[in-house]
Amino acid sequence: MTTQLFTQPTPSTIAARLRALRKQRRLSLADVEILSKGSVKAVVMGSYERGTRALSVKRAIQLANLFDIPLAQLLSEIPPTESLCGETRIVFDLRKLRNRTTSHYAAECADITYFLSHIAAARSDWNGEVLSLRGSDLETIALMHKNSRASTLEWLERESLIIKGTNPL
Repeated sequence: MTTQLFTQPTPSTIAARLRALRKQRRLSLADVEILSKGSVKAVVMGSYERGTRALSVKRAIQLANLFDIPLAQLLSEIPPTESLCGETRIVFDLRKLRNRTTSHYAAECADITYFLSHIAAARSDWNGEVLSLRGSDLETIALMHKNSRASTLEWLERESLIIKGTNPL
């Protein structure tokens, strides 16, 4: 008998993942039906989330595409939240960063977006709306723009690129 070095997802972990993905995006079951142009009915999505309906590979691919994530991410368990160990977190508003393509700071925002997208990919974090970083990661962003940590934080706050109230730096 061999010992497995990994665990397989279960129907209940996949169901929980579907619900978490939908809720992360602040979508109702009806919103999923609308986004899918009616191909995923609200009642069917609810059944998948409760684990009372089997999910085919074809439908799993469709849902992964709908949530804009790799299929493997849909089938994985929800990773446990990392302990902050008292370290400060900075929460970036990815939507605002992506929408700064015509501002005076478009190049800086593009650099930060590129940096954050690599972190999100490494974490398999496909939320796409916000991303939290350790306060110490601010140092890297400051170095990218040849600024101090304090002036970088001030700029991020002034431009509303971080979400206030979550980063007591």
